[in-house]
Amino acid sequence: MRKFINSTKSRLLLFTLFLLCAGGISPAWAQTTEEFTSDEWPEGWSLSADASESDYYIEYDGSNDYSYPTGRRGVYGQVSSGTTKYIITPVVNGSGSFKFKRRNSSNGSVYVYTYDNGTLSSSPIASNTSKPTSFTTVSFSGVDNMRLAIVLNGRMDNFIYTPGVEASCKTPQNLAASDITDESATITWDAGEADTWNLRYKASGDADYTEVNGLTSASYEMTGLDAATTYTVEVQTVCSQEDQSAWASAEFTTPLCSPSVQRNITLTMWDTYGDGWQSAYLQVVDKQSSIEIAKLTLTSADGKNQIENTVALCPNRDYYINWISGTYNSECRFTIKDVDGNIIDGLDYSNSNPSSSTTLATYSWDNTPVGDGAQFAIDKNTYDFGLKNANESAEQKFT
Repeated sequence: MRKFINSTKSRLLLFTLFLLCAGGISPAWAQTTEEFTSDEWPEGWSLSADASESDYYIEYDGSNDYSYPTGRRGVYGQVSSGTTKYIITPVVNGSGSFKFKRRNSSNGSVYVYTYDNGTLSSSPIASNTSKPTSFTTVSFSGVDNMRLAIVLNGRMDNFIYTPGVEASCKTPQNLAASDITDESATITWDAGEADTWNLRYKASGDADYTEVNGLTSASYEMTGLDAATTYTVEVQTVCSQEDQSAWASAEFTTPLCSPSVQRNITLTMWDTYGDGWQSAYLQVVDKQSSIEIAKLTLTSADGKNQIENTVALCPNRDYYINWISGTYNSECRFTIKDVDGNIIDGLDYSNSNPSSSTTLATYSWDNTPVGDGAQFAIDKNTYDFGLKNANESAEQKFT
């Protein structure tokens, strides 16, 4: 990292930061000003684990022409998009901006993401790839108590945060769905210091929510759901009649049938060369709904090992077992066994391989109670005996 040259405070690049206090957020996110007086990043700023001092450093416009305002310090970066090398800011709440310009004609891009414990937002919240020749303002907004990750290929100056005000009524955290069946799900969230919540949910494609207000427990059992349907569920904290939090949101998808009646087929896969299936994969699709149940492939990390995967299927439904070809089909090997552990007819590819994409088989399994078998289940209310795994249909009723 380049050494800083001493200068008066009037020449320093000012960074406005927000600091997290040990007992909570300081009122209205009070600002403090950081001055770069050494060759270290100011408190609260850091680089990602993959970034080095040669990727990002603070530079000073002394004798060199870095085109900062005379005597100012700024940040120079020389990395490209899609990298794991980035600058991490202190915690931000609200909006902000900074000035950015290219350093030469071959660079000049910046991407701003939210950052949460090593995870970046799926897309930038702000960016500029126009390679501006003069300092151009890049703005961001809507940041809710998070750090930012900045991927910079150019020069950055005048990083400024506009304070946001922390909401007095806290949004529920860790909203999740569990114990999901084809017709129900359990919704939970962290209660924190709250004791009342509103909940709403809807199926994908629906315009209106089903609302459940005034909950006093941090969990809710959703019932009467449709199978194979994606639901959005949202929860807000109720602090008072006039004060409610923003909505926390989560999604989940119900299965085609209850997990209790599902059985597994087994797909054993390997690669004769040991470098993975090179974009080839096996796919299991429910015929009736066209829902993809599984998509399975191998990577180079699997080597030549036989990798066994199980896929849970519902009874009395047809499933397409598809082969999607890749670059080196001749190296791909697999066998597929039915719910009873027998290789499905035509699905033994231990010594050959499908040459092109195709539907290998349509598979189903039947759990309809049938005649003189070894296994039976008792319904204690009607005393019906459903006898499974036999050759002829039969049902015996007892009174």
